[in-house]
Amino acid sequence: MARLTDAEIPAPITASLDTINSALATPDNVDAGALSLCCLQVAAWARGAGLLRTAIDFAQAAALTSPERAEAALHAGVFAAAAGQGVRAGTWLHRAVGLARRERDKSTYVAALVELGTLCEQHGATDRALHFYQLAFRAGRRYSELGVRMRAAHGLLRVARVRRDDEAARRCALQAQAAFHADAEGAQALLLDLARLWTDEGEMGKARGALHRLFPLGASLSPSDRLAATALIARVFARLRVRPRVDSSGALPVDAATAAQDAWGLLRDEEIPRPVRCTAALDLAHAARSRRDREAVARSIAVLTGLVPESEYPALRLEIARLRAEEAEAKPTAEGCAA
Repeated sequence: MARLTDAEIPAPITASLDTINSALATPDNVDAGALSLCCLQVAAWARGAGLLRTAIDFAQAAALTSPERAEAALHAGVFAAAAGQGVRAGTWLHRAVGLARRERDKSTYVAALVELGTLCEQHGATDRALHFYQLAFRAGRRYSELGVRMRAAHGLLRVARVRRDDEAARRCALQAQAAFHADAEGAQALLLDLARLWTDEGEMGKARGALHRLFPLGASLSPSDRLAATALIARVFARLRVRPRVDSSGALPVDAATAAQDAWGLLRDEEIPRPVRCTAALDLAHAARSRRDREAVARSIAVLTGLVPESEYPALRLEIARLRAEEAEAKPTAEGCAA
């Protein structure tokens, strides 16, 4: 008790812990709903602070305090998944689905299905992931849950890409675009994946559209996602020869040259995962080729070959060879010398 009394309680959870403490002191007069909510508030704070085991403990306490609440079970599953505890996460998420059906809690039902799809996808069970994403997409459409439907369509898009099913990927991309909601969880990741898909398909106009929708959300991008975004902007906008335009948010560069400069700065960040930097370097090589910037093409290829693991190099060899051949035909530009 002395240690607890002397502990410095973070301000955001002081009220929640006071309520929990009062409930423990007078267990015969407890509001289970209020206690569960306080536990979830502490869990959310702990997750944000990187204290994942604490987050799981309080999320499970919330679910056990209100054992018939589907939403509490959903949160327990989400927090367990965030901590990498897949079996525990699956147990709670399946319970959330069952409780939500019983309660007719449509929002929690659809959200739990999406989380189950994500959990299966992360563990390589693509068939199961496909099943849950399809259920979630249909339920989201039936119950008008736009944000969750967007997440389900995005999951279906990722699974189609893993399976190299181009037709399904294009269909899911269109469904995800139709369900897009800027305030929904995963909106930035979806726009990046859409821009990547359309770029790989050679649909630069559609890729440009996805990137334009990303501009207002750019301030919240992680360094990895910002590198991916700026390199794609450089590649797509250089290919389309997009003129600079005014963007009030200022969160992302809006022209090819500035985007390339931003991406080059981020490429030096070794904390960004190597695959992200490899893809960005390849995008920058394509951007430089579109600008006929011979020196920038050579620089991008040099960085790319230094980043690509030897085991993956054969898959990129033909593309690098093609870039080098086009580099030899290109002429240096003043912009390339400046870069």
